[in-house]
Amino acid sequence: MQSEFRAIHLDLEDEHWWFRARRRLITSLVTRACPDRNADVLDVGCSSGATLRSLTGLGYTRVQGIDISPEAIATCRQKGGADVTVGDATAMPFASRSFDLLIATDVLEHIDEEERALREWHRVLRPSGVLLVLVPAFPSLWGPHDAVNQHRRRYRRAELAERLRSAGFALERMSYWNMCLFPMIAALRLARGRLSRRQGVSDGATPRGDLHRSSAIGGACLQAILALENAALGLGLRLPFGLSLLADARRRRDWVGVKDLGAGDELPSPADGPLIRHPICGRHSKSTGNTFLGRPKP
Repeated sequence: MQSEFRAIHLDLEDEHWWFRARRRLITSLVTRACPDRNADVLDVGCSSGATLRSLTGLGYTRVQGIDISPEAIATCRQKGGADVTVGDATAMPFASRSFDLLIATDVLEHIDEEERALREWHRVLRPSGVLLVLVPAFPSLWGPHDAVNQHRRRYRRAELAERLRSAGFALERMSYWNMCLFPMIAALRLARGRLSRRQGVSDGATPRGDLHRSSAIGGACLQAILALENAALGLGLRLPFGLSLLADARRRRDWVGVKDLGAGDELPSPADGPLIRHPICGRHSKSTGNTFLGRPKP
């Protein structure tokens, strides 16, 4: 992320309508997937720590954050209330099987070695641990906002699902998010892209992001729209399109990498099948072989 845009990001994260709506979505998913307030939770790419503070406010007592930006971690520490570390998401300073739940909102698209990052996240999660991932959707929507944020990619649904499965996760749920604003923003970005190509924008031109301050009334209205989407997702509905792509996955108990094995550990038998913890009751049961998408796993 460009330094100028990072400063805007850190300044707006607590109050901007988009950040607030995203934060409420994630915290609602956390409370459903991991209701135990003593669970170990890690926020990868925690930025200024707004999500960590929200979870602490909900009673979670063991939350940690990591971010590659020293500026973000400094801001987080200034605001207080969180255990945070400067570090790389592909090589984190945590022991294997340390966390029950890992959050990565708008992080994976920044990382060159995405497969390495996913395997690292798998490593630090306990068996059946939860991974919540949110990434920008649809490569066709690539624009100046992605360039300013130094994104490496936007994701297709099937692409993200395959990345997660390859890293040893069982995909439980996938949906788009920010559907209501999709038509307007998609049309705007596509129009900007065509205009830029026609005008032949030079390589040295400075791109501009979409993150700006909004009026109190406008922000409240937009946040209310996304609150409806959050409620729909809370009911288990899947949105057919949107600006972002949400995935809820769990570390498979029958997928163990070399780094995941501790002293005295044995590889589980494939015949046993993965044990999946129910997101509401917390009980474990054998996987049926089906995912939230309604298709058998390969």
